[in-house]
Amino acid sequence: MVSACASYKMGGATLEVKVKISHATGSESFNQELSLDLNQLIVRHPAATYYVRIESGEFADLNIYSGDILVIDRSIESYEKRIVVAIIEGEFVVRKIDLDGVEHIMNNELTIWGVVTYIIHKA
Repeated sequence: MVSACASYKMGGATLEVKVKISHATGSESFNQELSLDLNQLIVRHPAATYYVRIESGEFADLNIYSGDILVIDRSIESYEKRIVVAIIEGEFVVRKIDLDGVEHIMNNELTIWGVVTYIIHKA
């Protein structure tokens, strides 16, 4: 038997998921309740963490699809080989930073706004 419940608190950005698992083997039974707080699992710097919902499919090459939520940490300064939200000519864009991207940053053509730490896909 598996059951689940979730509680959401929008103002304080709390999302808690509870899962109850029961497993019986012979005469012994296993019954444990697990509680997962997504904020504890995916947010390292709460004051610098933002969520962005993607509304287009143009980032499929980065495994980011329409409806996905990006978790962005603005405090991370190491961005090479990472997916970032950047500003190019006043527009927000999502890019994977490779050697070419580093060159654009050095030439002030691209400004890193934050590093994508998690991508939440809709099931």
